[in-house]
Amino acid sequence: LENWDLSSFLGKGTITFSRVHKDDKYPQSSTVPVDSGNIAKDFALYFQQSEQIQTAFNTSIQFDKQGRVIGAGAMFLQIMPEVGGKKGSGANKSSHGNKEADDILFERVELAFRNAPSLGQWFSEEGDADDIIYGLFREFNPSVALTRDIKFDCPCNEDGFIEYIKNLPKHELEDIKKNGPNPLEIVCRNCGSKYLIDVNKL
Repeated sequence: LENWDLSSFLGKGTITFSRVHKDDKYPQSSTVPVDSGNIAKDFALYFQQSEQIQTAFNTSIQFDKQGRVIGAGAMFLQIMPEVGGKKGSGANKSSHGNKEADDILFERVELAFRNAPSLGQWFSEEGDADDIIYGLFREFNPSVALTRDIKFDCPCNEDGFIEYIKNLPKHELEDIKKNGPNPLEIVCRNCGSKYLIDVNKL
């Protein structure tokens, strides 16, 4: 690579967002076309088209001279719904009382957002997330409500898949027991984990 601009690798296509809420049998998915060559813009387009929510993303990765990732960061900014708030009255009362004032506020927040440094470089140099928040948005008196580590965690396990298989129609289950394959290979559609299940467990 001559540089780390990845736009040449991101052609026209689609991007699909899937959400799996607790107790959902199937993920909720939405797909939008992409052709910007910029992942952050593609994410924002999804929220604008699929959820009709004004949203901004800032994503960045910093590489060393060998092409290894040494820093990565992202910022996600979203306008809250116009209704909500206090129990009882919140669902019927708009929180955007003055549209002109709101528009001015949105412009100021957007300007602060655009002034963010390269987040990948910032974190590669041991930068602190709080310094970004309070530095960029100090005029809006921000506060940190929660900090936590983010990790991918899939609730799948072998016992769960065995129970799913047992709920197949009786003739399908009997066919599996009689004709195999054994072991039965199951791949989780969420995380890609592979399970080899002995049909004797069914």
